[in-house]
Amino acid sequence: MAEDPLEPLHTARHKHPKIAKIEHGLISLAQLLQLGFGEAGARVISRSLRSGSMCGVDVNNTGTIINAFFGFCDIRNFTDLTEVLQADVVKVVNNVGRIVHGNVTRNHGAPNKNIGDAFLLVWKPKGDVAIQEVADSALRSYIQSILEISRDRRLLYHTSRKEVQERMPGYSTTMGFGLHFGWAIECTIGSRHKLDASYLSPHVNMAARLEQASKQYGVPILISGDVFGLLSKRVQVLCRFVDRVTVKGSNAPVELYTFDVPEQHQREGG
Repeated sequence: MAEDPLEPLHTARHKHPKIAKIEHGLISLAQLLQLGFGEAGARVISRSLRSGSMCGVDVNNTGTIINAFFGFCDIRNFTDLTEVLQADVVKVVNNVGRIVHGNVTRNHGAPNKNIGDAFLLVWKPKGDVAIQEVADSALRSYIQSILEISRDRRLLYHTSRKEVQERMPGYSTTMGFGLHFGWAIECTIGSRHKLDASYLSPHVNMAARLEQASKQYGVPILISGDVFGLLSKRVQVLCRFVDRVTVKGSNAPVELYTFDVPEQHQREGG
């Protein structure tokens, strides 16, 4: 695990029952550690295991500067949905998470943080995978998620309930997505009482702002010009220019683009 903290761990099969039970317990703990820290915490886990320290994670370690695509998405009308569904809203969130996380991981990315009705996502170019391919993959994961959410039977069951439709006639599960590229500090944030492996950067905040702006522009996906410039030509021609704006905290104008997901596919899926 010190060599590759994210490597899948296999169930213990030791012949001696007591040793097998101990191995199984250790593997279960390691799997929970992988699940909790995710890709952002991989370096943290590796560094701690290699050091052999008995003190756990050193919260005073500095972070690592990386370049990545940052995505932020959230569920539309979540406040109304929560008030109507109450505890059952968790089923909606987790089904959306299952779809979004699955598509992101299949497209060179990793989920980083779950924030109620929102998700922070990261695609880090690495190895032999070209940055253009990662850019295309990040956008692809958004498109796949939108189509899959629109036809998911478990989500349709909850959103078609009488009380939901009375509160929000015609409602179905929809999301907003923002995508930006830039640098960030990959680090652990917190104290010995609670740690989160995440990313600090104005570029992460930009992804969240793009998601918020997608509501104003009436589109499900909003990507920055920085991302658009890294897409392959065949994908660029499928994107639509939306606006050119100046955002808070920056004097440089930002170009905004979207990808129009075919509505007929969404209707057919429903």
